[in-house]
Amino acid sequence: MTRLYLTAEPYTPEGFEVRGPRHEQPAYPLADCPDGSVEDICASHILEHYPMREVPAVLAEWVRALRPG
Repeated sequence: MTRLYLTAEPYTPEGFEVRGPRHEQPAYPLADCPDGSVEDICASHILEHYPMREVPAVLAEWVRALRPG
C-alpha cells in the first residue's frame, strides 16, 4: 500500500511518497492511484494552493484514493 504526504513544502518524511508543487508528482489529481489503493494521506501546507471552488473536488479525489476504513 502507498502512503502519501501531500505538501508544498520541501520536507520529506520517512515512509511516505511525497507529492506536490515542489515534487515530481502532483498532489491533485491522483490519476495514477486506483480507487482504495492508498493506505494513508497526510496533507500539510497544500490545500490553500487550490482555488476555494476546487477544494471539494480535491478532497473528494483524495478520499477516492484512500483505502476504505
